[in-house]
Amino acid sequence: MVHGNAYNISMAANLSDNVQYSISCAAHNIQLKDALDAVDIINEVIHKGSKIVQYFNHSNVATIAFIEKEKQLNLNRRKLIQSCPTSWGSYYYMCERLIYNRTAIMSVLTDRTITKLNIAAKLDMSEHHWAIINDIITVLKPLDEVTTTLCSLVLPIIHSIINNHLKTNDVGRSETEQFKSVLVTSLTNRFKLNSNIETVHGLASFLDPRSKQLSFENNEKKKLITAAISNIIENCNITVFFY
Repeated sequence: MVHGNAYNISMAANLSDNVQYSISCAAHNIQLKDALDAVDIINEVIHKGSKIVQYFNHSNVATIAFIEKEKQLNLNRRKLIQSCPTSWGSYYYMCERLIYNRTAIMSVLTDRTITKLNIAAKLDMSEHHWAIINDIITVLKPLDEVTTTLCSLVLPIIHSIINNHLKTNDVGRSETEQFKSVLVTSLTNRFKLNSNIETVHGLASFLDPRSKQLSFENNEKKKLITAAISNIIENCNITVFFY
């Protein structure tokens, strides 16, 4: 049974009789808002970014000035995007749009004929905050691409994301490295990468010619998956018709 990640649906699937595999949507499993909430500075920056978007959405004066600033800077018209609590994808798009429009945004926020001082103070973003937003975009971009192209290669893609794009190092900002670490833990748990049982995603990967070698799995996991496939084949009741 393949289903979304709503709690009631997941519970119903797990409680259903004769359901061997309860598979939650892989694209939903990549909606890792828990990682965004786990790092204080990331959460703070997201909150500030959301407040900035909210300000422009609720102020006609600020919006008109913002559009005019875009024209003056020869920027293509790109409306700010508000984040949605149920999807990290919206946080990625919000950050991306904030960076693109940063100069126009700051021009409006620093203009006292448009934005009052007390409001500007609440919406002020330091250079460090803007740098963190850039880091968020860099970290989430491959996850966004995965979400839009996800197919039968779920496990190879997830392993690739973890091993190539979310590797931690000593060069990056500590907050960003912590963010990556939480993402890796979350993905590992959601897709049961460390489990000692075969999963539907593992079986699907073996049956897909593009990933049948299971190069992303350890030897023990490969044996479990191939044994499970052999067992399925042995228990199949196939009737062959000759014409």
